[in-house]
Amino acid sequence: MRTNGMKRMTALALAALLAACTSPQPAPVASAEPAARPETDEPAISAKADRILRRMCATLGNAKAFRFKAVIMFDDVLESGLKLQQWGSIDVAVRRPNGIRVERKTDVQHRRLLYDGKTISVLDVGHNMYGETPMPDTIDAALEAVATRFGVTVPFGDLMTSDPYAALTQGMNAGSYVGESTFRGVTYDHLVFSHEGLDWQVWVHQDERALPAKFLLTYPDRPSHPQYGGIFTDWELDARIEGGEFVFTPPEGAERIELLPEEQKGGR
Repeated sequence: MRTNGMKRMTALALAALLAACTSPQPAPVASAEPAARPETDEPAISAKADRILRRMCATLGNAKAFRFKAVIMFDDVLESGLKLQQWGSIDVAVRRPNGIRVERKTDVQHRRLLYDGKTISVLDVGHNMYGETPMPDTIDAALEAVATRFGVTVPFGDLMTSDPYAALTQGMNAGSYVGESTFRGVTYDHLVFSHEGLDWQVWVHQDERALPAKFLLTYPDRPSHPQYGGIFTDWELDARIEGGEFVFTPPEGAERIELLPEEQKGGR
């Protein structure tokens, strides 16, 4: 029988899998378009940044199903304040309105999340332990429930919603077009946005689809200002994804562990 301490550990393990996808604080860039202040009559997002972001979000929002992979980089902040950058990978499949599959691998973790319109299941592959919890019947509602009940967010979950633009701009204070950025012979549009306690940058392909090539998220209110980033590869829009890909079947010998809501983690 598992102890309450182990149950709490497993609930926290869910948070480790669902590494946040929100936003970063940019360093000042002299060449960037000045972002308008919310207290003025000017728009909070500059016109060019808004136009590119809308194009990117329309591409993702109109896709009935899509896949992508990402190389991820994230900071592990030690008690001393020293930041260690960790690497990993994420493999994502989304089928609207009610299918998500996320495979996340790092040097120390390998976890899998599946949502089939009824249940979210999280498998710790290395320890062969899993947890399941009922969820609403749409991606938008399920992502909101995960955030509310467990205090975590699915990696790059804003891109999976039915309206990515609304999700990305909610609570936004300012946004700017930084300029063109060229890497390995490919030129991207570089955008930067600011939220309360969470800012982000995105590099976007310069074509009609305007798919994101890289995200960089910074948490300026946290000690040592940790960052979370992803370089996207293998975008596949309107992918053919069978429903069975989102259905969880426990591996042989896997142990089921309770996933505790946020309010129960500290008091049991």
